[in-house]
Amino acid sequence: PIGIIGMATAGLIAAIMSTADSALNSAGVMFAHDVVRPLCDRKKWELNDLKFVKIATLLLGATAAFLAYQSNNIIKLLFYSAALLGPLTTIPLIAGATGLKTNAKTFFISLCATLQTFVLASLLLNSKDLAALISIIVNGISYTLLHITQRDKV
Repeated sequence: PIGIIGMATAGLIAAIMSTADSALNSAGVMFAHDVVRPLCDRKKWELNDLKFVKIATLLLGATAAFLAYQSNNIIKLLFYSAALLGPLTTIPLIAGATGLKTNAKTFFISLCATLQTFVLASLLLNSKDLAALISIIVNGISYTLLHITQRDKV
């Protein structure tokens, strides 16, 4: 019946919106708490956490909407983001699971090196799979070397 199809469609759209809302909220909170809060504490600046989370969520949502609008293939954009997520999280996840304690400086420097490598390799090689593999290797090397040099500062 027509009414049941409409209800099912509305339920599916509600589930998708709820998932997207949760992801945006989590990203805004993590950005405010894990990136901006340590910077403000170091500079001794006051930060209204709730207001900044709202702003960060708005900016992340606007960026996601812009990227989705610019892309002519949303599935390709999804695969591109998944190809980027792997190199950024693989080595820190393995290090955390094995109990390797490191500092934020090591994480962020290796993250920047990985991002640069991924973008450069993607442009030069025209292969996201090979770029992801090279980026994971660069992340592992940079993370390990930085951990060794920063070990006394943890």
